[in-house]
Amino acid sequence: CPLSSAFAPRRAAKAAPARLEVVHDQDMLQICRMCALRGQRTALVHLVPNGEERALPLRELRDCQLYLRTSYLHALSEMPRQMHQDPKEVLKDGCIIHTAHVTILRGDLKDGAQWTEPAEIEVLTAALQRTPLGDGHEQYARIREKAQVSKTIDDIFSSAAQWGIEVLVFPPLGVNGAPAGCYHPPADAGQLLRHAAAAGGDVQVYVAKQQLGPLIGWASFADAVTNGRAALKREAPVPLHLSPYYNCYLGKQKPPDFFKFTLRPSLTKRGVAKES
Repeated sequence: CPLSSAFAPRRAAKAAPARLEVVHDQDMLQICRMCALRGQRTALVHLVPNGEERALPLRELRDCQLYLRTSYLHALSEMPRQMHQDPKEVLKDGCIIHTAHVTILRGDLKDGAQWTEPAEIEVLTAALQRTPLGDGHEQYARIREKAQVSKTIDDIFSSAAQWGIEVLVFPPLGVNGAPAGCYHPPADAGQLLRHAAAAGGDVQVYVAKQQLGPLIGWASFADAVTNGRAALKREAPVPLHLSPYYNCYLGKQKPPDFFKFTLRPSLTKRGVAKES
């Protein structure tokens, strides 16, 4: 029977960087099952929107893989009784929910969810902001929101170290609604995961999709996790003398009239244009 508990991870110095690998041809549960059958203690990272009530967990195929193919759905119904707390409030406070003895029972849904050899894993549930503000360069626009995501990832690695996890399987961190309808800048989110794994301790980390298939932003996220995000290309600023706002102030002692465009005095002296 799955057993859930909530705790605030303790930060500890990591001895070595984690081994990080992006998997393109297997989904998360396939990787978890493979590692569990090899005898490795495996944990799947389950991310949910922070501070929101979800009416039904089976609302989307990408999200329902964990609920339909494993015994985690039963764990959800038992969480309040086992923890003596509301799971939503626990996650809102920044804690991690550790669920042990979750069994993978079925195969991929597209193949008919056939019964398979049972494999026992663990699940680390954490909250992620649904829609942080991003910019046009695939990076977080607010430092506070980026720092919160970084803290959540660090807490997951700290939790894995506390529970003796050998293999961690991460989903895409908010890439085009995966997971749970979260939308994060792919390149910046991948860089945060790569940076956290560099001090994640002696653990094997796999990053994979929840469901195989096209996913917008996955290529950018996977490249940032593997190689680090590329340097931003900065465009040259507009020369100061070409700015109409700067030209309006040249030779003016009173506040300019922005409803009337004024050329530079040098052009006026040459007779190109005269101020009306």
